[in-house]
Amino acid sequence: MKGKILKLVIVLLILLLGFSFWKNNEVLSAEGDVWLSPNEISLDGGDDFNLEVHIDTGSKNLGAFNMFFDFDPNKIEVNLTQGNVETDNKKGLSKGLDAQNYTMMLNAGDVSNGHFRFAGMAASNYLHGGDKHLVTLHLKVKDNASSGSTSVSLRINELSDELGNALSLGSTSGANIIITANDNSHISIFSKIFKNVGKIVFKQSRQKIKLERKKTNYIKKRNISFQGKDKNLIGGRVELYVNGKKKKEVKVRSKYKGKWKIKFKAKKGSFKKYKLKFYDYYGREIKSKKYKIRIDTQDPVIRIPTFLSKRRGDIVYWTVQDNYKLKKTYLYFNGKKYKYKVKSPKKAEVRRQEFVIPLNINPGLYKMKIKSYDKAGNKTIKYVVIRVW
Repeated sequence: MKGKILKLVIVLLILLLGFSFWKNNEVLSAEGDVWLSPNEISLDGGDDFNLEVHIDTGSKNLGAFNMFFDFDPNKIEVNLTQGNVETDNKKGLSKGLDAQNYTMMLNAGDVSNGHFRFAGMAASNYLHGGDKHLVTLHLKVKDNASSGSTSVSLRINELSDELGNALSLGSTSGANIIITANDNSHISIFSKIFKNVGKIVFKQSRQKIKLERKKTNYIKKRNISFQGKDKNLIGGRVELYVNGKKKKEVKVRSKYKGKWKIKFKAKKGSFKKYKLKFYDYYGREIKSKKYKIRIDTQDPVIRIPTFLSKRRGDIVYWTVQDNYKLKKTYLYFNGKKYKYKVKSPKKAEVRRQEFVIPLNINPGLYKMKIKSYDKAGNKTIKYVVIRVW
């Protein structure tokens, strides 16, 4: 009996140790993995393209990083005309979507030897977890690059947590660049395909709104949504810029058949320039669209007494005002509807509107309804009781 109990205890210990080992390896299995995306791309000589650096920190926070991007300088170069990270006014790199809080540095002044070094650190809001977008590298195939393939890779100098402790280094994966030709003839053809980049829809509260490209658009809610569908964008991405600053990015994935959506919460009363940039599978910008949007959440103001006494033929007048611009007013009286258009509206302008009591109306009590709209679609309704005698 004792022998059976001893064997059972041994089996349980082995199972517990195995579970502990499996659990620890599960948590840390991806810690320190760094890779380039996409891992293969086909380009022509002279093409611009982007590569994203992704990282998995496992269960740790990424406090600081320091790494090299290695490439063949005879075929690839860093595109210093793009990027949003500046050190002595040098570029070539943009902060990833998950690393906007990091202060970054780079050696953009010394890339001719095929080694592009970049580093960064954060004091809070650390990058944490799996598949995080660290940076985007802006690159170009040299005009005189010969056909064939060339590999690019990452070299890790440092990965550490917020306390300066080193993260375990995992696997590091590069990318393969296939240079198919030494001309740009396909680009003009490609641009024609994306002339309209599908149909862009602007939605608020399930309502579709047609945006004007050349005029200011007045919108009454802060939560805005751009969306569209284009199978030719599959594998690429759509970026949203607000007043020139990148705010959102979405991948256009094949499982959604080219559908994409970008949501953004604007500030009350804000007036911003919104720009959508469209990129193909190879990271080339192929189209952009711009809109000017004013967020107006306030209703118009109607000023009129709630009870009036008037003779037939008398004038009833009231004023309407909006914080930005009025659009129209409707008046309902004795079963009829009257429309007042606001021409050439000005900001915060007070408009006087009036109505003449019909001469053929019978004396008595009547209810008048005034409904006023502004340019954003906000409305105010006012009821007035009129004694006609």
